[in-house]
Amino acid sequence: MNVVICEDDLHFSNLLRDRLAAMLSAKELPCDIMQFSTGEACLGHLLSSPRTDLLFMDIQLGTEDGVELVKTIRASLPKLPVIFLTSMEDRIGEGYDVSAFYFLLKKDFESRLETVFNRFIKEVFMSKSLVLRNGNDLTILDYDDIYYVEADKRNSLIHCANAMYSENSSIQNFAPHLPADLFLEVYHALYVNADHVRRVDADSLELDNDQSLPVSRRKRKELLSTIMRRIQNR
Repeated sequence: MNVVICEDDLHFSNLLRDRLAAMLSAKELPCDIMQFSTGEACLGHLLSSPRTDLLFMDIQLGTEDGVELVKTIRASLPKLPVIFLTSMEDRIGEGYDVSAFYFLLKKDFESRLETVFNRFIKEVFMSKSLVLRNGNDLTILDYDDIYYVEADKRNSLIHCANAMYSENSSIQNFAPHLPADLFLEVYHALYVNADHVRRVDADSLELDNDQSLPVSRRKRKELLSTIMRRIQNR
């Protein structure tokens, strides 16, 4: 999990970092926690980083305003989850304007962090990510990065843009863990990410990486309906 902390109080920033690292370690989730003391440095990292899962943003960031910074960030990263850090209870309402995930009062930090963070993992992180375990190795994939999943004898093969992963689980056991509103079985034991489908023909489809896959005629209508529904909900 990639977490960014934007906080000008170094002591508090380090305390938050250490607490987050301990919680993620206990969950056996790998983490990369970046810390910034200015909005400019934080913004530069977010715009150049391939993925950030969660941003902790201090509202009173020296002479900078954390809420205004998040408004700027939202222009490029509209779905980035944000937890605001503040000592001022009267500013909590401002978070609704930028769809903050939560406001964490610094005075309640010790007692509230674990509850808030666990809620984020359950409601946001795990809902968009697939966790693969292979012995002591753990891989986290965004569902958006998965193009399709297919059976490979007793295993399941997960095809991404630049890599392929094997899960030691049959497709019958693995497929129910995929979001049903995103992945559709278009052929026997072949599940496709509807967001990556560029064209649907009579008995085949084309993904946005130019790959062609077969489509069952009885699944074609359902696939088209799923694609249209997702387009309308964007």
